[in-house]
Amino acid sequence: MRLLPQAWTAIHRRYAHKHGYFWLPCTLCNRPYGGHQYAGSIPDPTAEDHRVSIGICPYCTRQGRSWRIPDPLEAVLDEIYERHEHGHDPMRTDCVQCLALDTDIRNAFNQPKEK
Repeated sequence: MRLLPQAWTAIHRRYAHKHGYFWLPCTLCNRPYGGHQYAGSIPDPTAEDHRVSIGICPYCTRQGRSWRIPDPLEAVLDEIYERHEHGHDPMRTDCVQCLALDTDIRNAFNQPKEK
């Protein structure tokens, strides 16, 4: 069913209702879509937890409006870069702070991921 063109709305709507999937308008563009169709998501601005998201339609997903949950390592690396920010962008081997940054980055990649 996912291989059918997204423009075949009537078929997708019947399929969604028959198999118990939702059939709702997209939050961004108001196009109706079903829970069986591949779609992305955007962050829920009303949620306290930053990992909660709202589904969007396949059209908005293809247009690049989707949002993904970042890998936990990305947050760790962002925090490392912010902590070691010290005035010059390119890393230098003669700078003690740059060497400390490099060590922290290597350690972040070597630590096992938490599940």
